[in-house]
Amino acid sequence: MLRSGHEQRGATAVEFALVFPMLFILFYSVVIYSYLFVLQESVSYAAQEAAAAAHRVDPVGNGNFDETVGTQVRARAAQVLDWLPDSQKARVLGTTACSGGGNAGSGIEVCIDNATDVVTVNVRFDVEGLFPVLSMPLIGELPPMPDQLRGSGTALVGDT
Repeated sequence: MLRSGHEQRGATAVEFALVFPMLFILFYSVVIYSYLFVLQESVSYAAQEAAAAAHRVDPVGNGNFDETVGTQVRARAAQVLDWLPDSQKARVLGTTACSGGGNAGSGIEVCIDNATDVVTVNVRFDVEGLFPVLSMPLIGELPPMPDQLRGSGTALVGDT
């Protein structure tokens, strides 16, 4: 004997309750990772463009070469990252001391090797707190995100 539809009323709600969290996490992760991918590409491009801006500064006879390069690099990086909201742009446009590309804090690092006339620009963007993290029982935090996005660019300045 066939059962009537009245006995199946709650089945749809139960199925929805089981499937919706998984679909929401999938959708949320796709959105977050898409933004992180665009942000990573922008950070890499900003570092490359900033290094190219350092190439435009002539080191010969320039007593303030290091300072001029730093100003040009930061200005170009700010121009490339102008599409970011101000709160996110502030995370990356800070200045950090040259540590040789380590995992220092967020910001723009300009390393100038005066012996070889090589300028290395490292751009770091701290991701922590950028997006809400979902905490799921038995699974943990979703989506897993990197702590930092990094980009690097190198340019040879001068006539060599």
